[in-house]
Amino acid sequence: PIWTMVLGTWVKQVAGMVTVCLPVMVTFDDLVGFVGRVDGPSMQPLLNPVDRRQSDLVWIKRWNTFRRPLSTGAVVAVKSPIDSRCVLIKRVVALEGEAIETRDTDSCHIIPRGHIWVEGENVTNSRDSNVFGPISLGLVLGVATHIVWPPHRWGHLEVALLPDQIARRTKRE
Repeated sequence: PIWTMVLGTWVKQVAGMVTVCLPVMVTFDDLVGFVGRVDGPSMQPLLNPVDRRQSDLVWIKRWNTFRRPLSTGAVVAVKSPIDSRCVLIKRVVALEGEAIETRDTDSCHIIPRGHIWVEGENVTNSRDSNVFGPISLGLVLGVATHIVWPPHRWGHLEVALLPDQIARRTKRE
């Protein structure tokens, strides 16, 4: 019957589109960047302001992220060192070779080679390096550069540290 010919043609067209589009989308995601959803309050007030129920969406740039060193103050997407299925959005506070005091225990950590110290901006509600210590650069997925949703919050994410983060950083001598 005619419907089997039409269905067969349609299935072949869809399969052809998937065969072409899927590798292109995966390559774009891996090399250029992707949109990530920010869940939870750990980056408040910068992301997901208190009075909103909707999550912010941010652009995670992967292009050239791994060719240049990260800078302190950059907002990054990292795989959680506790649960690899979870992606965290945090700010880079210290780089390898630098020393930082933890927020609660006043202990000092020297950041080892190939690691960074990341923190959320919500001091009272963030699971970050203060909990799990320095994280490997291998867990960094990319740099969050812009808020892309909701439209009234569109804008560039500033590369800067909070005053308490600056005060707790010291250069290793």
